[in-house]
Amino acid sequence: MRQIERTRPRLLAIVIEGRSVWRKRARSVWRGLRIEDDILDSLFDYMCLQALPPKAQRAWLDRPGKRADIVRAFIPKLEREQEQLKLIAKWAP
Repeated sequence: MRQIERTRPRLLAIVIEGRSVWRKRARSVWRGLRIEDDILDSLFDYMCLQALPPKAQRAWLDRPGKRADIVRAFIPKLEREQEQLKLIAKWAP
């Protein structure tokens, strides 16, 4: 988990791909642990919070009923950031 938090492109990819893809991948990685969906959903929510910019994080924390809408609204910005990070990685020495 800490590696995902520290690797911004990986974190963005998980959030952009969505909850169902996260569940599928997490189950395959941790297949012997049989982790329940509510725990995987909590981990995904935490990653969404980490991926959002600070103002969106505040809105996400203040309005728990609107969390999915807040994340959905910021997906285009997260996708742009993901593309920028890919370009930086490609051209950085």
